[in-house]
Amino acid sequence: MFYPLIKSWQPFAAVIVIAIFWSWESFRPFLKIPYPRVKHGLINVIISLINGVLITFVFSGVTVLAADYSIVNSFGMLYNLSLPEILQWIAAFILLDAWNYWWHRINHLVPFFWRFHRMHHSDPEMDVTTATRFHVGEIVFSSIIRLGLIPALGIPIGVVILFDVIQLPVISFHHANIHLPPTLAAPSDRLIWSL
Repeated sequence: MFYPLIKSWQPFAAVIVIAIFWSWESFRPFLKIPYPRVKHGLINVIISLINGVLITFVFSGVTVLAADYSIVNSFGMLYNLSLPEILQWIAAFILLDAWNYWWHRINHLVPFFWRFHRMHHSDPEMDVTTATRFHVGEIVFSSIIRLGLIPALGIPIGVVILFDVIQLPVISFHHANIHLPPTLAAPSDRLIWSL
């Protein structure tokens, strides 16, 4: 199955994505605040690599089994709706994104989960590497809950792979200290504030 293979390459893909935004930040930063960027970035990337190894070796295989269970048994909300495959994939992608949104809200609202999530917010300087700075406890809880959601919602493994691949550069972009030219900044601001 491709999922464990993709998950094993995700830490390397993260390094490439971070390197691109890191370079952008170096030449066109939004905030020009001096701080030890290399040391700061190295700490966050090491945290990310540790989390990546954990996800790859502990959760990848089980995630495939959870998604396969849905397919084999036609189990889960989306399978019971009998949607055409393309609509099932679109709905599954939206449901995964909604889950991410609510998981982030829960991490801020529930004190127990905030204890783990605050590591992300405690970064003294925000740049692209902040996107990789998560407590291992948050990663474990998120992965366990998602293992239940995938079969309950009937999310195909292909959608999980697609979502994870797209999520990496999007989250990196959100956290990067990059300056956008006005021709890009104004339309993106309007789009974000209209949602």
